[in-house]
Amino acid sequence: MAKMSASAINGVDSIMSGLAMPNVQQTRSVGRSCGFANMRFGFTGFGDNRFFAGVYQKRVTGYNHKGRIAGRPRNAYYVRMKSYRPTNPNTPLQVACRAVFATAISNWSALTENEKVVYNERGTRRSLPGRNLYISEYLKSHRA
Repeated sequence: MAKMSASAINGVDSIMSGLAMPNVQQTRSVGRSCGFANMRFGFTGFGDNRFFAGVYQKRVTGYNHKGRIAGRPRNAYYVRMKSYRPTNPNTPLQVACRAVFATAISNWSALTENEKVVYNERGTRRSLPGRNLYISEYLKSHRA
């Protein structure tokens, strides 16, 4: 069956009866771009195809590698960062570290509630959940 927009079939009645389905595409900025930044009714399409959407880095003039340059104005400008997909070389060291991390998580799940309460109390002093504290200590004691 061919795709039909809501306006092609008597509008709201056809949508309510199930003959047509309303389509939505974003057209105006809704907020910070995270892939869905525009909306317009009557069109289908996901993602943000605008050139100026993406990841930006804020840079400030008037500084060098030693710090602030006297007498130079500080102006902020934004640079669009090149999108990239990180590689996963899957080296033996990475595999070993992932195995240790997976063991730490499974060991945390195997702890009793009383043992977890002890870690949660210790973690509150450091502003950490008990799970994060346990995994941190486990990883430090089992380095590859």
